[in-house]
Amino acid sequence: MEISLSPRTIRAIAERVVLLLQRQTEKKEAEQAMNNPEMVSTKEAASILKVTPRTLRRNAWRYPHIKGQSGRLLFIKSQLLEKY
Repeated sequence: MEISLSPRTIRAIAERVVLLLQRQTEKKEAEQAMNNPEMVSTKEAASILKVTPRTLRRNAWRYPHIKGQSGRLLFIKSQLLEKY
């Protein structure tokens, strides 16, 4: 039995698979970060960097961090202390 799929359908399936894999990876990273004492919250990281949490969230791309599935940012404390 052969099923014929249009390129549009194949692309939609591929995009959905990528999204699911990204979510799965984010979830694993967030779980690992929660168990890692080196990870700090946005509030703690902002204190280390002497900026407000709001400023840090706006500029998070500049600092080593992970973003969990819930959208919570966790920063790597040792790298914040070393580089910034």
